[in-house]
Amino acid sequence: MTYPNAIQFSSEHSVNNQGLLDLTLSYNNKVIAQRRNNLTVGNKVLICNRDRGTGIHVYSATITKKLDYPSSVWFNHGGKLWQSNWEVEPSSEVVYLTEDEVRRICGSSMNWHICNSSFMGNGKNVEPVGKPRARLVEYLETNHPA
Repeated sequence: MTYPNAIQFSSEHSVNNQGLLDLTLSYNNKVIAQRRNNLTVGNKVLICNRDRGTGIHVYSATITKKLDYPSSVWFNHGGKLWQSNWEVEPSSEVVYLTEDEVRRICGSSMNWHICNSSFMGNGKNVEPVGKPRARLVEYLETNHPA
């Protein structure tokens, strides 16, 4: 089974140190970016900004196209020019969920690696990260569709 990917916009790598601004730019421009070049067209992706100890801003999308050029979305606002960029079609609205809500949605096996883009679907953490991530995407698409 292929589980959703994740992109986390963290403050230390974001425009004006504001991960939520990066997430909003991503949603409004239907684009995601990362250092790695290992996402797959057609796969679901969870895009999030986590406020540790409180909750996450999050939306889900489907990857529709690998862009052949770096998107200037973040660069134009004072951020980085990411080399690996994908066009996405949002499948949910941007939603804020508390940590308790995320745990309830994802189940008892949930850990916060669900937001970590390093866990892209390979290796030993596929199911412990993938299943809760898939539950969260399903929740977003069902309860907060785009």
